[in-house]
Amino acid sequence: MKFLVYLLCFLCLSGCGGSTSSKSVENSSPSVSGKVSTSGGTAVAGAVVMLTGSSSSTTTTDSNGIYRFTAVNNGTYQVTAAKTGYFFTPSVHSVTVGTADVIERNFTAADSNTGPATLGSWTWVSGDSTVNRVGTYGAKGVASPLNCPGARGGAMSWSDKSGNLWLFGGYGIDSTGTTGHLNDLWKFDGANWTWVAGGNLSNRSGAYGTKGVPAGSNEPGARDCGSTWTDAGGNLWLFGGIGKDANGVQGYLGDLWKFDGTAWTWVSGDTTADGGAVYGLKGFPSATNKPGAREAAVAWVDRLGRLWLFGGSGKDAAGVLGHLNELWCFDGAAWTWVSGTTIANDLSDYGTLGLASPSNAPWGRDITKTWVDPQGDAWFFGGCTNHGLLSDLWKFDGGNWTWVSGSNVFNSVGIYGNAATARPGARSGSIFWMDSNGCLWLYGGFGVDGGYNGEMNDLWKFDGVGWKLIAGNGTSNQSPVYGTKGSPSAANTPARIFGSASWVVNGTVWAFGGYVPGGMTNVLWKYAP
Repeated sequence: MKFLVYLLCFLCLSGCGGSTSSKSVENSSPSVSGKVSTSGGTAVAGAVVMLTGSSSSTTTTDSNGIYRFTAVNNGTYQVTAAKTGYFFTPSVHSVTVGTADVIERNFTAADSNTGPATLGSWTWVSGDSTVNRVGTYGAKGVASPLNCPGARGGAMSWSDKSGNLWLFGGYGIDSTGTTGHLNDLWKFDGANWTWVAGGNLSNRSGAYGTKGVPAGSNEPGARDCGSTWTDAGGNLWLFGGIGKDANGVQGYLGDLWKFDGTAWTWVSGDTTADGGAVYGLKGFPSATNKPGAREAAVAWVDRLGRLWLFGGSGKDAAGVLGHLNELWCFDGAAWTWVSGTTIANDLSDYGTLGLASPSNAPWGRDITKTWVDPQGDAWFFGGCTNHGLLSDLWKFDGGNWTWVSGSNVFNSVGIYGNAATARPGARSGSIFWMDSNGCLWLYGGFGVDGGYNGEMNDLWKFDGVGWKLIAGNGTSNQSPVYGTKGSPSAANTPARIFGSASWVVNGTVWAFGGYVPGGMTNVLWKYAP
């Protein structure tokens, strides 16, 4: 199988391998040199090595795996290596050239067939490389290359049938530089942002109108960490979050909204914050049933067009705030309490790894993502509980839960490597998607990897059997590499991040905003195979 080279801060393999080379005594100009070898020390000949800086050039390793650049101007350079069928550690070197040579800048190569797949590159599409940027709204309804949402985390996202990306709210920075909850609605058409609806100021109250009746004056209150679905007709469904109710009171929300591309409709739930659940009888729909107010629940649509909602952080039947493990279904007219308990922070039942059972029940959790596979099964990974962070992978087949992979121990550290035991560490707020082959992908989040607690930028793939690390090495000190806006590069990598909005359109993954070291970002990234 032929792989493209993907150079995103790859797994740190043991040893750099090989001897070093030195500059020829006849050369009076500074040079950069090193060796490319496998982890076993075998030289890799014919690897293309690129030097990027004020005097960029390309060379190829010789039969001993050695490369050298000469006549280099003083300054800072990036050195990268590439060869079909291999991935390299590190993915890029930063070197500073002065009057002396830079030697022993070595790369370790590993066979792509036994290591991480080399499957794509990131593109910095829009936004700013500095944090906490103010939004540029422009005129409502008018696309412009100058427009860009302000920095934010916890925004809600979906895509339409035309491939446009939609973004709603979040916690971030409005047009005046004020930080708060947002209810602005944006559309990205692949080239430009358009401010479609909502306010350009933070902390706006909800305007509910008449239940079931769409109106241009309706708008959900400002919020973050709501749950979204898209139905077969292309309509957006939005449930809950934390933000402003009809009276401007901040709290957990339990309202259900639909957006048809033109107007919002308040469908069900309360206009006031912090409402508790009405469960009714388990398994029986009722017009009076409703999930309690919550944020960061898992949500998806099944093949019958029904809306499903699991967990989140919010209110149980007694109005107690905590992490919930209830599963709800909305058929377009009424809610049904399907499974789970009415008690916040209740116990889980993992059952047997890999076996579905009606008694299985995940821990209640929030800030996780989900995806639906071609068979209609819903998947999610990790999340935050009252006990700590999780690294478990679950599947729901429409009737039962299955614990598929990962640890049932809180705050488990990631296992980095190519062995069968490799797996991501506990985390929440990751970007999570499924590719055309049915493989699950996981990027970043806030959690535990390599013994570090914080934002991460590692990339993982689950093929249905086990996890494989694609990029990242379990440390937290990698800085983002933005590259040139609009230009994909194997050397580009987003910041360590969590709480991004994300989309998958025709196999391409998009991610906007999120929380990064130092604040919030408004960068839009694209990851393409």
